[in-house]
Amino acid sequence: MNKTKNILFITSSTLATNPRLVKNYIYFSSKGHTCRIIAFKYGNWTDDLSQEIIEKHNIECILIPASRERMIPWIKAVLVDKVSKMMRLIIPSNYWTSVASSKRVFQLLAVIKKLEFPVDYIEGHTLAALYPSAYLSKKLNVPFSFDVEDYHPGEIIIDAGIQEKNRRIQILKNHLPAASFVTAASPLIALEVESLLEWKTGRVISINNSFFSDEFIDSPNVSPSKLVKYVWFSQKITFGRGLELFIEAVSSSNKHIELTLIGSLDHDFYNQWIKPNQYFIKILVPISQEVLHKSLFKYDVGLIIELSSEDVNKDICLANKLFAYLQSGLFLFATNTRGHVEFLRDYPDAGLINDQNKNDFMLGIESISQSIDEIRNNKNRRFKNSAMLSYEEEVKKIELAMSKI
Repeated sequence: MNKTKNILFITSSTLATNPRLVKNYIYFSSKGHTCRIIAFKYGNWTDDLSQEIIEKHNIECILIPASRERMIPWIKAVLVDKVSKMMRLIIPSNYWTSVASSKRVFQLLAVIKKLEFPVDYIEGHTLAALYPSAYLSKKLNVPFSFDVEDYHPGEIIIDAGIQEKNRRIQILKNHLPAASFVTAASPLIALEVESLLEWKTGRVISINNSFFSDEFIDSPNVSPSKLVKYVWFSQKITFGRGLELFIEAVSSSNKHIELTLIGSLDHDFYNQWIKPNQYFIKILVPISQEVLHKSLFKYDVGLIIELSSEDVNKDICLANKLFAYLQSGLFLFATNTRGHVEFLRDYPDAGLINDQNKNDFMLGIESISQSIDEIRNNKNRRFKNSAMLSYEEEVKKIELAMSKI
């Protein structure tokens, strides 16, 4: 893009939990474009991290309270959410279908209808931002793109499962065709979207969930620990992420291992799994992305242990932690989800694939312990090779697509 634009990023998430949006904001701002964000604040631990991001990058941002901080707008959103489930059956319009899927749609629309700054281009993130992005695009007669970071129709849906799945499918079918282009967070998510919309292969651009290379540092020359150091991070340390299987395998293996878990700790998970195994587990509270990425070099192995289930999204995604580990030079301990298998087929030296059972986890732990000297010796090579996967390379695909509009 030669001409600078006024770019508006829209998400129903927080900045702390939507790093893809933040990375695009940083990149396009650095290219001289005027960028703004509409996002949410949830009234929880993410608010402080989001504020750090805003201050560090001088982000111009409209933050919508998702909690009861502003009572009247919150009550309106709750009431519309309840009414929308019924209205969607009576009047199956794009509006009611979208609002019935998430009350964030109503909240976003209330804000974007009052915008007082110029917008030349819109980039939507998260499913609840798709209808508002398409709506504003049509209203202003400007192009928009949309990022499918997660394939939401394939997720496990607790309440009104089949109805909500159908709503999500309809939202994607109704609005993605109007986008100038669509991005996806993994090759398999891209294929899933193309299949749903009956598009030819290659129409959706796959953008890896990697990070800018300068966020990471190479491992300094330090005396290696006798312990094999594993690390895992996420928003919440809780059940259903494969940690139970790994902890059980380690406790049965008698290997010299230290496991560091970084995130907001679920109390019940602590009592059931952490407390009895404190001799090899360390817990760190959520920290900023900057601090986290600069500290990952201290570990040997990064865990990406999503479990395959009826959650199609988990089976086909490539989580951002995978790239954070790789860009720090760590070795991957990965479960055999379809996404992981395909990735490690292309990068076989990056890690180890494990079946999702205790015995295979124990075999993987044994293999890594036996090969730890080689794994550590190759850390610098993995760090250097990760440059080809860095986000400054990935974002060029978006820049090229935008230049063609």
